[in-house]
Amino acid sequence: MVKKPIYEELKAILDASIDRIRLVDRDMRIIWANQTTTKELKISPEELVGQHCYEMFVGTETPCPRCPSKRALKSGKVEYALIHQVKSRGIRGETHWENYAIPMKNNSGAMENIIQVTRNITKRVKAEKALEESKKELEIKKNSLEEVNTALRVLVERRDEDKKELEERVLMNVKELVVPLLEKVHEGRLDSKQTTYLDVLESNLSDIISPFSRTLSSKHLGLTPTELRIANMIKDGRKTKEMARLMNLSPRTVESHRESIRKKMGIKNKRANLRSHLLSV
Repeated sequence: MVKKPIYEELKAILDASIDRIRLVDRDMRIIWANQTTTKELKISPEELVGQHCYEMFVGTETPCPRCPSKRALKSGKVEYALIHQVKSRGIRGETHWENYAIPMKNNSGAMENIIQVTRNITKRVKAEKALEESKKELEIKKNSLEEVNTALRVLVERRDEDKKELEERVLMNVKELVVPLLEKVHEGRLDSKQTTYLDVLESNLSDIISPFSRTLSSKHLGLTPTELRIANMIKDGRKTKEMARLMNLSPRTVESHRESIRKKMGIKNKRANLRSHLLSV
């Protein structure tokens, strides 16, 4: 097998590169270019020889304003530039390019030529811009959602306040307008059936309108309707005899319910005041 000359192997490697690679002289005239350089121009690399790079690729009579080759000629060092081209020969639309200029020096250190390496990064730049736009849109949506959440939170808080205010108003009206009438009815001559109906009415009314009763029923499961009613009256400062009269019970029965309430609330055999404890619930 005959081995290819090293020049042909190197040329094949350079032609396979995704970068445009070319050798230019100090006047930026093209000495050599790989196949990638002329891909969009639809010409052979040999047809570029002797032409100015800026004329062939950008169509201008002078080098690009940010041309790294111009800087490399002055600095004698590798220079880099990211260049945005409004138009490029053989390519439709705007393009973005990474450009490297690598000085080639002789044995005495004098610069003779420049290797230009350029890569089309238009797709990457567009993708980065699209990603940035997406981030901005997400940030706008995030801020919008936060505003909506804040508004909803305010509405919920306001709703809770309105609900509490309504409960307090209803409770106050019932205590001031309804309860006194029920107490007067209790003082009248009632048969056992009427007394039972009145007790049920008061118990149900208390359960429905009293946030205090609802608190007790949720925190201290097991309180009976009668115990809830007695607890509510204790909280209001009523004495045992008064409660017995209003509920048509004996004072001993009321005391029994009081002891049961203390037990269920965990303060039996303690010096804790039942009314104070109920007010703290």
